[in-house]
Amino acid sequence: MINNVTDNFQNKEIQNSQRLQALKVTYEGSLKVMYENHNQSVARLQSQYEEAIKDSDYFDSESWLRVSNT
Repeated sequence: MINNVTDNFQNKEIQNSQRLQALKVTYEGSLKVMYENHNQSVARLQSQYEEAIKDSDYFDSESWLRVSNT
């Protein structure tokens, strides 16, 4: 009887460990995708910003800083 309970407990512990490992893999994969998407967004925004600056006739950095700090 005690061996049966112990075996049952150990089996549950193994199953829980496997579930946690699967959740960890899923979480790490999701985190990696989110990180890659973030980096792509930053690169795209940087490129758009550089294009806007290059295409504009005049860029007043002081006015831009004043507006961005308010």
